[in-house]
Amino acid sequence: MDIPKLTIKGDTLGRTLDDAFNKKAREGGMTEKERINAFNKNMMCNGFLELGPIKFLQDNGGARWLLTEYEAGDVVFHKPHMIHASIINKDPGNRIRLGTDLRDGLHLFGSMMGCEVTSREKGSNKSVA
Repeated sequence: MDIPKLTIKGDTLGRTLDDAFNKKAREGGMTEKERINAFNKNMMCNGFLELGPIKFLQDNGGARWLLTEYEAGDVVFHKPHMIHASIINKDPGNRIRLGTDLRDGLHLFGSMMGCEVTSREKGSNKSVA
């Protein structure tokens, strides 16, 4: 299964955008919790920093997208600030791309993302957020 994936080399742009957002939010009087919620609410509504990948690059220093193909069984790890995307899956075998977040679901991550995290340890299915 070949699934092209787009990425911008390194995480400098992601860190820069995150720092600028946090600075503007602090200057606007937002608390840390409000800053986290505002950022994640925006990202969670569609998962995009910008709807057009070319426009995103033009508006943010003219970097270039790196493209590669992944095959079934490939695993990709990246830093939290690395800007990345995947495109439509057109696999002839109708296989899917499966993504997951490997951060500890019982840690602060769940409440930071504005999500309810469920613990399945020892058969439990209760919310921990």
